[in-house]
Amino acid sequence: MKAKIITNPSSGRQTAQKLAEGIIKYLWQHQALQEADFFWTKKAGDAETAAAGLAPGQYDFVMAVGGDGTANEVVNGLLQAKSGLPLAVVAAGTMNDFAQSCGLPKTAAAYAKMIMKEKPTLVDVGQCNGRYFLNVAAVGVLADVAYKAPSDAKTAMGKLAYVLEAVKAAPQLLKTMPLVFETPQGKLELETLLFFTSNSASVGGFRKIAPKASIIDGKLDICVFEKMPWNDLPIVLGQALIGEHVRHPNVHYFQASEMKVRSLTGADIPLDFDGEKWGFLPAEIKTTPQVLPMFLPRSQRNI
Repeated sequence: MKAKIITNPSSGRQTAQKLAEGIIKYLWQHQALQEADFFWTKKAGDAETAAAGLAPGQYDFVMAVGGDGTANEVVNGLLQAKSGLPLAVVAAGTMNDFAQSCGLPKTAAAYAKMIMKEKPTLVDVGQCNGRYFLNVAAVGVLADVAYKAPSDAKTAMGKLAYVLEAVKAAPQLLKTMPLVFETPQGKLELETLLFFTSNSASVGGFRKIAPKASIIDGKLDICVFEKMPWNDLPIVLGQALIGEHVRHPNVHYFQASEMKVRSLTGADIPLDFDGEKWGFLPAEIKTTPQVLPMFLPRSQRNI
């Protein structure tokens, strides 16, 4: 096999870089890999540009080494190029929501064996205002925390960086936005604290926040946190750790293949894609079913 390795060297305290090197070494030692071309990003957009420049059949697979944002860029590049090249995600960031949800192997040997033995699975990808997202598109102060944490702080402190940003944002956590949500099933007008549209069960480190999510069902899981009493919020967030938040009367959880979202006030409300800020409302969100070939463990093919 021939592999293209696209790496964000500032992500994950070099843990994923070491894992990726171990995977390549294992494949090489077991005569499963003939060539590995490495590309290291220097700035935002580099990973996307590198992936977009690849042609069909040029490599047997592309490995994205970095956090959720790096994987997002590689996915956008691959789908823009329509290369059909299989993707292997080696997580290195702070949250790694998609990788965690998919149960990707955490050792070099196990990951390499997956590449050697498993055929790529076609997974769903979300699309918002023309840009793809692998795991989540979100709006709200809690989503803002993900991209307000400086990248160097996230590298040095891990999840603590997000906690510190949440503390800074605490006075604004109950700030609401009057939003309109339209799906083929109906329309909602809500004073919204936070909403996200997810491809997998894990968002922002909450592993079961979209409990019905599947990356192969052709649907997006949508969760809207409506305005609620301030003392309910910590309870709901605690429930979100085990997937019980969906029972709260101010939490609206549903599935749809597409959705439109807009602000009733016309305010510039930023969007968060896979942990990175990108664009503003209004948004047209939809799923692109089973479009991306990706290496997954056999046990996770039906997630």
